[in-house]
Amino acid sequence: MIQRIQSLYLLVAGALLVTFALLPDAWALGLAETAAWLIPTARILAGLAAAVAFLAVALFKDRTRQRTIIVGAQVLTLATTAAAIAGLFLRAPEVGGTGGYVLALAPVVAYVLLRLAQRGVDKDIALVKSMDRLR
Repeated sequence: MIQRIQSLYLLVAGALLVTFALLPDAWALGLAETAAWLIPTARILAGLAAAVAFLAVALFKDRTRQRTIIVGAQVLTLATTAAAIAGLFLRAPEVGGTGGYVLALAPVVAYVLLRLAQRGVDKDIALVKSMDRLR
């Protein structure tokens, strides 16, 4: 059951990262000649970031650990974004189309959603602290 908005942010971010990892490599067409290692690296990073984001949803009772896990997911998502952008710039110049650019934006949007989730967890931590002071 989704009780907090940051759980929804984490689920959507994880779904975007899974989509990025499983969809065909439109962002890396023609990359096999120059940097073939970049495609599996980006897929592994996206899969790890998605798994960490889904793990953070399960840690809703331990907010401080959830915040730490979300920061780890943000780092992995930044690495995925760097790999996707590198794939866009290193791919063959004759490969056209905007599908690669749209797919390469998925980790960026996932990072923004993870940041929103982190902000929500921080607000929850502050709220609990303020309630403890009133007791």
